[in-house]
Amino acid sequence: MVVYSIIVHYNTSEAVCRLIDSMRLIQGVTHKAIIVDNQSGKEEYNALKLYLSSLERNDVELIQAQKNGGFGFGVNRGIDHICSIEEQIENIYIHVINSDTLIIDGSYLLKSIKFLENDKTVGLVGPKVFMEDGKTVQNTILPITSLKTVISFKKKYSNINLSENARNNIKVGCLNGVCFIMPLSVFKEVGGFCEDYFMYNEEQDLCYNITKASYSIFFLPYKSILHFGAYQTDEQLDWRFMYKRRNQVLFIKKYQSKLKALFLASVFAISSIPKFLSKKNKKTLSWSLFVKSLIKAAL
Repeated sequence: MVVYSIIVHYNTSEAVCRLIDSMRLIQGVTHKAIIVDNQSGKEEYNALKLYLSSLERNDVELIQAQKNGGFGFGVNRGIDHICSIEEQIENIYIHVINSDTLIIDGSYLLKSIKFLENDKTVGLVGPKVFMEDGKTVQNTILPITSLKTVISFKKKYSNINLSENARNNIKVGCLNGVCFIMPLSVFKEVGGFCEDYFMYNEEQDLCYNITKASYSIFFLPYKSILHFGAYQTDEQLDWRFMYKRRNQVLFIKKYQSKLKALFLASVFAISSIPKFLSKKNKKTLSWSLFVKSLIKAAL
């Protein structure tokens, strides 16, 4: 079997170089890495090329996408490349991992693949992810997007970290896309990532379709990586704030109904007014653009 790590790169050359270097810790599997550059700036792209050319390794490849189509788009281009160079995909696993991470225990890939090999009804697994301090566990177990889970998230879900104290494998509805492992054949079967999301909530769409195809999803409590971006919040009124909410509306429209999507868009628009009026939040996003993106997603 072969495991391909897929890393989407966009102007984060220093972080990707650090991640690639940490992949020396991976053990027990035949491993290769595909870095998909989503049209980064020339300086960042060249810095990454220079670093890779200095390595005495032939297990890392850099490809460049034709545009910056977002995270799911980048992963899909990586999958297309793997399928173009591999004659068969039955014994290939993909390891999707964020660029702002660092591997701290290289055994989790082998453990995860053994779990998948032992149960062919499992479509995707994800390990235990630590924040930058190396002690705090990021909550990577997510509820599938619905009106109920979105509206009541802060009250019912935000303070529940099922990942933190897990000692056994947990069957879940969805896992954060920061790091996961799955058979390439399953990824292809469910159609890969939906590229409409650009960034955020695309893992919800993928997990929904994996479950719909009668596969299960498991959180495995194996120590794996540090995630340096885990501390970022959505309180800054920027493109992240917009896409997180816009994509939840898009998911509701896609899998439930336009009426529910319009309702959620209205809730987000109204509840966000105090944030836009507050002087505490740095405003790099206009309220009108935010509302337009919500309505467009709903319709």
